[in-house]
Amino acid sequence: MDLVYGKMLNAAPTSVETPQFSKNTKVMSPMLISRWSPTPRVSKILPLRQARGYNALPLVHEAREEGEKDAPLTQQDRYKEIMSSFPRRDDWVVQPLYQYQGFWYFQVCLIGLLAAQENFRPQPYDIILCTCPKSGTTWLKALAYAIVTRSRFSDFENPLLTKAPHDCVPFLEIDAARNICNRDQEIPLVATHIPYNSLPTSISESGCKLVYLCRDPKDMLISMCNFPLKKCHQ
Repeated sequence: MDLVYGKMLNAAPTSVETPQFSKNTKVMSPMLISRWSPTPRVSKILPLRQARGYNALPLVHEAREEGEKDAPLTQQDRYKEIMSSFPRRDDWVVQPLYQYQGFWYFQVCLIGLLAAQENFRPQPYDIILCTCPKSGTTWLKALAYAIVTRSRFSDFENPLLTKAPHDCVPFLEIDAARNICNRDQEIPLVATHIPYNSLPTSISESGCKLVYLCRDPKDMLISMCNFPLKKCHQ
């Protein structure tokens, strides 16, 4: 199961020992990871959601310059501060993992999720394409885009002829929640890898449609392992 989006089931150990190398002696010493505990929804951590326009975006602002200690935190800094209280594992190969609402995420993925939960405002006619990584996301984006825009473009003008499906249908946690300019409002398609129980509450409140595409977990895991290997060889 995918470590980033795979769910950790039932009980977890009180403590976990993971190897940590000493810089000087190169002797392995155990490092304790505190007990995993469920985390509340972002609405309990962040201030109560208030109606906010898209002019409050994008997510990433200019970094504070040296000496500006009293400058307000950027949204990204605020999310990192919130994440500091989440269960964390540092024994992963690439970068640390954070547990949130029963799932483990890389930092960049979790920041996007928190931004989506706080900022995304769907329209009632929107269609959210929900998939796990390596389960046919590109194929589903292309198929949905071709269907939705069939009366808007001719066979020779469809953007899919010159653009990748990922450029035609934005990701909720990467593009749409951060900058409204990354989305064509006339095309009601948004894609996401966010698990169902972590989707922004605004989605269920708006009444928009959800399309879920599933794949055999074993095949998805094999594809996930092969993908970075192919990238390395390239």
